[in-house]
Amino acid sequence: MNDLQMMSMFVGVVMVLLSLPCIFRTQKAMDWIRGFPRSKFVAWIITALCTTWVAWLLFQTPLSWFDKYKPAIYMLAPAFFLLVVNYMDELLAPRALGGLLLLVPCPIIEVARQNGLLLVSIAYVLVVLGIILVLSPYMFRKAMSCWIASTSRCRAFGCIFLGIGVFVSMFGLLFY
Repeated sequence: MNDLQMMSMFVGVVMVLLSLPCIFRTQKAMDWIRGFPRSKFVAWIITALCTTWVAWLLFQTPLSWFDKYKPAIYMLAPAFFLLVVNYMDELLAPRALGGLLLLVPCPIIEVARQNGLLLVSIAYVLVVLGIILVLSPYMFRKAMSCWIASTSRCRAFGCIFLGIGVFVSMFGLLFY
């Protein structure tokens, strides 16, 4: 199994796992989605993940003039995290999710650079969604209000997302 197949399987499995609560635990999923924009715990977890990932990326960046400042990243990353969670706490969870959606395509595109058109397309959709959430976090609530308007609609969107996840996984296994 090559890297492209592995990444395709990973993306598909993540999509399937994210869709399962909407199908089988619909009411709990709807309540969780409704409370997500104001959830401080989830916001802190995603912000910590994003901050750690960005710090790691900065540390790996080969810039000759920046090399002497790289040890400061270890001190600046926690300070940045504390500043973000204290001063940008309004709708932080959707903003942090947008930041995560901006970071996730990096490894996908790295693997799918040569011939993974499906994965590259998914990566660019994630980038656009990430930009929208970072710039306009209230759009999460507007978009999800359509998704969670009723139980049947939530299940339908969950089934659609499940189908896309299975398609991406099978496409990766069969064609990459």
